[in-house]
Amino acid sequence: MDWVVVRNRMSTTGTRNRRKIENGLKELAEKVGCRIVEGIAERVVFRELFPRGLTAFDTLDRKTLGAEPTASHVAARKEIGRLVAALNLPLVTPIAEGE
Repeated sequence: MDWVVVRNRMSTTGTRNRRKIENGLKELAEKVGCRIVEGIAERVVFRELFPRGLTAFDTLDRKTLGAEPTASHVAARKEIGRLVAALNLPLVTPIAEGE
């Protein structure tokens, strides 16, 4: 089993509280045998996408957003991509029809 702990809605600023939580999570990971991976930041863009049923992986263009994507959209997509990569999920090969 691969137990992964991901902190969600992290502040982008390095505060004393954030450092305390990160240190506590590292200690916890050593004690219980889990991995800690970078989560996603508290971004307005995520709150804008959710009610529309969109994610950072959807096509984000003028048609879907009603405006051109911003640097925040690009940053959100990269952040989610890093999270998925850090999870190191096994690749699944699709089963061909007839097998």
